[in-house]
Amino acid sequence: MTSAVTAFVTWRVSKNSSSVELAKVNAENERLSQKNQEDERRNRQSTYHQFIDAFSSVFQSLGTETPKDERYESCNNFNHLLSGVLIFGPPSVREGAYDLNEVYNKIWPALAKQESDNPEKPPLECWRDATAPLKDDFSLRGSELIPLMHADVTRGIVAEDLNI
Repeated sequence: MTSAVTAFVTWRVSKNSSSVELAKVNAENERLSQKNQEDERRNRQSTYHQFIDAFSSVFQSLGTETPKDERYESCNNFNHLLSGVLIFGPPSVREGAYDLNEVYNKIWPALAKQESDNPEKPPLECWRDATAPLKDDFSLRGSELIPLMHADVTRGIVAEDLNI
C-alpha cells in the first residue's frame, strides 16, 4: 500500500510539474511572438518614415528645374523604398502605394514626350514642364497613402485605441 501511495504522489507531482513547465513554455512563446510582432512593426515604421522622405523629395522636384543628378537620386531612393512598402505593408498600404506609383510612372513618358516635342528646350525646363502637371495628383495620392501607413504602425498603440 505504501508503494502505491508513493507512486501516486510521485505521479501527481510529476504531472503538476510538467503543467507548470508547459505554462512557462507557452508564456515564453507568447512573449517571443509579441516581440517579433513589435520588431516587424518598427521595421515597417522605419521604412514608411524613409519612404515619406523619399516621396517628399520627388514631390519637391516636380515642376521645378531640378538637376538630373538630384532627381535621379530622389527617384532611385523612392523606388527602393517603394519596394519595401510593397513587400512589408498590409493590403491597404500596398493599394495606396500602387495608386501613388501609378502617378509616379507617368513622369518618364511625360519627360520623353516633352524632350521629343521640344528638342531645343534645355533639359531642366523639359523636366519642369513635363512634371508640373503631375504634381497635384502625386501630392493627392501621397496624402492618401500616409494615413494608411500611420494606421498600420499605430494599430493598438494610439490614444484612440487606448480610449484616452
